[in-house]
Amino acid sequence: MTSSEKQAWCPFAAEMNLDQRASYDKLRDKQPFAKAENFGWTALRYQDVFDIMKNPDEFSNATAWAAIDPNLTPDQRAIPLALDPPEHTEYRKLLRELFLPKRVNLYEGQARDKAGAMIQAMVDAGKADAVAHFTDPYPVRSLCAFLGWDDDNWQNIKRWSRELTSARAAGRQEEADALFTMWRGYIDKVLQQRKTAPKEDVTSWLIELGQDGEVLNDEQIISILRLLLVAGHGTTTSALGNMIEYLALHPEKQQQLRDNPKILPSAIEEMLRYDSPQMVMPRRTTCPVDVNGQHFEANESIWLNFLAANRDPEKFPNPDECNFERRPNQHMAFGAGIHTCLGAIFGRMEVRVGLEELFAKTSWFEMAPDGEHERSNFPHNHPTKMDIIFRS
Repeated sequence: MTSSEKQAWCPFAAEMNLDQRASYDKLRDKQPFAKAENFGWTALRYQDVFDIMKNPDEFSNATAWAAIDPNLTPDQRAIPLALDPPEHTEYRKLLRELFLPKRVNLYEGQARDKAGAMIQAMVDAGKADAVAHFTDPYPVRSLCAFLGWDDDNWQNIKRWSRELTSARAAGRQEEADALFTMWRGYIDKVLQQRKTAPKEDVTSWLIELGQDGEVLNDEQIISILRLLLVAGHGTTTSALGNMIEYLALHPEKQQQLRDNPKILPSAIEEMLRYDSPQMVMPRRTTCPVDVNGQHFEANESIWLNFLAANRDPEKFPNPDECNFERRPNQHMAFGAGIHTCLGAIFGRMEVRVGLEELFAKTSWFEMAPDGEHERSNFPHNHPTKMDIIFRS
């Protein structure tokens, strides 16, 4: 096998998507980096992914997202995700107040009410598609409550988010640009409403914070809100779907949590590691650089593969074992370094509350023997249909 053959791969290949955990385990164990035509490199091993994330000077977020979204102005790109220091540092400092624990805790009751009602409806039905009736609606409706928005449009928000992620990953630029135009109009309508009739919500807070455009202009506020709306629920949907799927397929693990609910927080962290909800994030080299013996020229795209990295045996002994009491567990499901997910506290709260309500309202749940069970393809990693039997 030649070097180029060894490095070649295709993230959209059917054989890769048949079982993404196993496929990326196999690819990672063969090589630290792989390259796809028109897609760039992917880093697969934990230490390489970690080192790249900790080195924003040589591996840029800003130029990576500029290449993905070439028709957006700098103010329209996702703030603060699509920025490098020093701009990233300033915007992140500005926005971190949004996700302080004391602020997130104020919304736990609303999240619990929404999760409990959806789960109770599935329990009453006895059998339901947990994706359609819980893991899809709950995170986006919970996020809307956090943002102060009505959640009656949650289905479109979910659909638009997935379509945008897929269009970007596949390089369908026309489709991505059209979705951005749609998102801008949708968010700007709410923005203008809040300017004339402020509420106690995140949108009004951003307008006030903007100080009449001196700190944040309209395009920047729309960019921040779009990032929250697109990214703020997808990871939670994937995480909850993966966890419910795992517990339904592994009755001994479900029973372990029922017998010892105190280990739920560590179990959540382990399930995040075992089947990472965020598949990849991009970087772009700013100069020629070497990583673990692999040379990259300037302006090369590198995707950080969290699914593969969090299952690297060099970092996690017996990585294919989902050990609820694993210590230490330094997974990167929410990233690492300066771009660690700002909303991780909110996401963890949503996942914990969702599972707590699921266990409180059921005596057992399992895959329906005659039901449908399907999973997503790259760049997503979660169940898309999951018929489950719920016992009260």
